[in-house]
Amino acid sequence: MQPIVTFQLQPLKEPVDLEQIAAILEKRMELSSRLQFPKLWRWIDNRASKRTHKKETKIASNLRLFLGLVNWILSLIALLPAMIAPRELWMLLLFGFLCLVSGTVTLWRKKKTLLIILSFLVGAVLCFGAIGNVQALGNLLPLGIYEIGIGVWALLSKTLGSSAQRQARKYIKQFNSREPYLLFLTETGILFASEELLTEHPEMIQQSNEVPYESFHSIVESKDYLMLIQKEGGILLQKSEIIDGSLEHLNRQQIPNYYKL
Repeated sequence: MQPIVTFQLQPLKEPVDLEQIAAILEKRMELSSRLQFPKLWRWIDNRASKRTHKKETKIASNLRLFLGLVNWILSLIALLPAMIAPRELWMLLLFGFLCLVSGTVTLWRKKKTLLIILSFLVGAVLCFGAIGNVQALGNLLPLGIYEIGIGVWALLSKTLGSSAQRQARKYIKQFNSREPYLLFLTETGILFASEELLTEHPEMIQQSNEVPYESFHSIVESKDYLMLIQKEGGILLQKSEIIDGSLEHLNRQQIPNYYKL
């Protein structure tokens, strides 16, 4: 039971890379789901393999962004006169609405910051114009409110991050609330012990209960972190927390699946 790698587990060091933590947690959820629903994932993998040749190139991505911006601009050109006289220009109103939806969705996916700037700018102009001249431009107020609403929604989405990043923040908060302890990787499993306890009673490491590697089904590694995944959770390790040994000594052969992000 001699330790080959020792980690000093403490609160995650700043700056915490949310994207790495989020990617690891997403992978953990996927792997757990694969164990529970293998047939469903075989179907998903088969579908995904058929789409690999259809991956979007950089040129196609830029073209899609350009067309999205064109649609967004066309929507304004169409909606401004159509909303002032909606009965007479109802076809133009419909065309403008479709262009607006298409342009907004594309900019949201491809260039959210640009969408935020354009939405607030156009929304403010339309709202002030409609309020300043209600008789002539009053019908433009709903469009102005819509644009400002899209801008607020996009800004909140960008500020709060994706659902995966929000989950990562929650995980980090829970992780950092734990007491610091030592984690030992042996040739056959993992040991946990309080640093204070081992300082006073070093012989306790031989009496600790070892968690065998067989209880972990996967390892997920990113640039700065490592997670050993069990059926009901996982153990997150910071590579910078290694105080003795090296990850090269980790016996990955006893854990079936290894993934590097």
